Amino acid sequence: MDARTGRKLNNALTLTFKTSPEDTIAVGTQVGSAWVLLGFKNTGDAGRFTVKGPAGELALDCRARQTTVTTAGGEPVGTVERVDDDGELRDAGGSVLARLAGLPKEHSRDPACRYPLSDGTAADLGTLTLLTTAAVGFDLVGELVDTAVFWGKAAPLKVPTLGARLDLHRAVGSTLGNLLLCTCVTIALGPQAFIRRE
Repeated sequence: MDARTGRKLNNALTLTFKTSPEDTIAVGTQVGSAWVLLGFKNTGDAGRFTVKGPAGELALDCRARQTTVTTAGGEPVGTVERVDDDGELRDAGGSVLARLAGLPKEHSRDPACRYPLSDGTAADLGTLTLLTTAAVGFDLVGELVDTAVFWGKAAPLKVPTLGARLDLHRAVGSTLGNLLLCTCVTIALGPQAFIRRE
């Protein structure tokens, strides 16, 4: 499943999950605020997001150490926690449903950062791939034009990543499925980075 980063008219970041060009499974969206509208909170900062999918709406409170996931009504769903440099996806009762292996630091600027996933018993589950902006390259003239207000119209703001890809080797339960979507959102749009220091 692919998830592409985008932006709404109010500058809120989005992550759209698709299984094909026609089939949207879910959409993660940054909760709007004045700081989001002005472009000051669009660079992978801590904040609030929602994920809307076929099972309903989830609310994410994203921080660098932990993302807390609840239903729209406030019922706990689980957490995505940083433990050392790896990630643990836990249900509302605290049980580990999956683990995400931290990325070696030397690969943190790769165009495609691949995070191996395992389930609660350490069996291979699949891969979460973060698509960074490293593949886009840097053009000084283009950067200067993009940051200027030209002809009375502001140029579009940059996005923190290009998106993510979730490849699972087998079906998962609804709670883990929701937490995996939320993990994609917090890595691609939010502040969580699972990078090994050594």
